[in-house]
Amino acid sequence: MTDMDLELCASPAPIWPVVGEADAGLIRLSPRLQPLWQEYYLALAVFRPTVAARRFAAMLAAYVEHFLERKEWVWSLDQAALYSASGEAARNLPNFRCAALPFGFVASANDPSDIALFRHYVASQG
Repeated sequence: MTDMDLELCASPAPIWPVVGEADAGLIRLSPRLQPLWQEYYLALAVFRPTVAARRFAAMLAAYVEHFLERKEWVWSLDQAALYSASGEAARNLPNFRCAALPFGFVASANDPSDIALFRHYVASQG
């Protein structure tokens, strides 16, 4: 799963060795440097077809649906959903395993990376 404003610039094959046997792979930023809803960088997230990953995805969907049904859409809703679902999974889905993907898998004009698999553009800024 990627943001709509990502461009594939190399084979995504290097993702899977990092994920290994985990149910998912996410880019986690330093929680001390970000607001809570930006703890995760949701430009790139990968999920294996496991029971635990499907349950986690259902938690994400429930969070997003809750706000969309009420027309309470806000910027970074996806990242807030990931933060919320991660907390819920820690309490109620102890078998969910998540691997840390390197931030460098996603590059931008302001933040180039030698290991970039995707290039990030900001859709809202043209």
